Amino acid sequence: MKFTLVFVALLSFQAVSAGLDVNSMAKKYLNKYRYLAPSYERGGNHDFTSAIKQMQRFAHIPQTGVVDAATFRLMHTPRCGMPDKSQRKSNRARRYSTNIAYRHSQNNLKYYVQHGADLSADLQDQIFATAFQHWASVSSLTFSQTRILNDANLLIRYYYAWYRMVMVTKRNHTGTAREPNCTYPFDGEGGTLAHAALAGAMAHFDEDETFTHNSYDGVNLLWVAVHEFGHNLGLDHSDVQGAIMYPYYTGYDPKIALHSDDIKGVQSLYGPLGGTMPPTPPTPPPVLVKCGNFAGERAEYALPKHVWTMYLRTGALVTHVPVLVKCGNFAGERAEYALPKDGDIHFTVHQRGPGP
Repeated sequence: MKFTLVFVALLSFQAVSAGLDVNSMAKKYLNKYRYLAPSYERGGNHDFTSAIKQMQRFAHIPQTGVVDAATFRLMHTPRCGMPDKSQRKSNRARRYSTNIAYRHSQNNLKYYVQHGADLSADLQDQIFATAFQHWASVSSLTFSQTRILNDANLLIRYYYAWYRMVMVTKRNHTGTAREPNCTYPFDGEGGTLAHAALAGAMAHFDEDETFTHNSYDGVNLLWVAVHEFGHNLGLDHSDVQGAIMYPYYTGYDPKIALHSDDIKGVQSLYGPLGGTMPPTPPTPPPVLVKCGNFAGERAEYALPKHVWTMYLRTGALVTHVPVLVKCGNFAGERAEYALPKDGDIHFTVHQRGPGP
């Protein structure tokens, strides 16, 4: 307890000495992980106290509604860079969060690795193979490594924070040769350890971390890899403490294993070991819809009595929430979009109807 108080006091002193306001720091954190909606987004949560309580409830700490010592400490705990708050509809009886419409269409997946600096390439290959095996051992999935970039379903790479890459304030980083720039920044040692595209191809690891293996020192690469690959397979963060998909780094565990919550989540998408993938609900053919001349990251479209928010994919990281979009009299669920040279956004959506 004494160490905790000293640790928090030190962080508070550092924040104040750097001219930072704690609540401003907290608002940025809450925005990043989707507890607090940006000011221009209608229909989201804009109440700071409510957002703090939601975060505290998710992490199972006292719901005080203020940035107290436990909350401040949690905000400085290393973690995954993916948001905790998903707009995807899910069964409240389960803790994991998935959507069968957001998964890979095949269960035999290949992955490509661009190795990091901390461990040997051979050891990294072994760790990543072990990480994938955790998911394969409880589902119908199989994984194999490929040395051919264009043959891969999943792309793994390490990146430094923006200020280690270029001496400008640009915060995005490039992906593999197949990826456009990723606009989700790393922040140096600590903080964000990695991020991954939900049911998508890329998994990015922060090269400023010291990744280790079979050691209580540094950041355990196996734990981070199992977690990020869960996102690649279509799993959101879980609020179950002890689950691999819990967003906060819990340290090296020599007996790392999937939690029953993780297992139920991946099996809901791909079926059990020795089984087959659950069928995907039928959807009408996609249609192409052109929605004005909007080039920002987010756009909102109102339906009668409802407002749906569209999060655009501005880089390699595919939006991690299912969203609805309305173009004129058309209401649909997002699939993919392209930004042609004319500056117009073209959305490919699956027709759905006006929603509930």
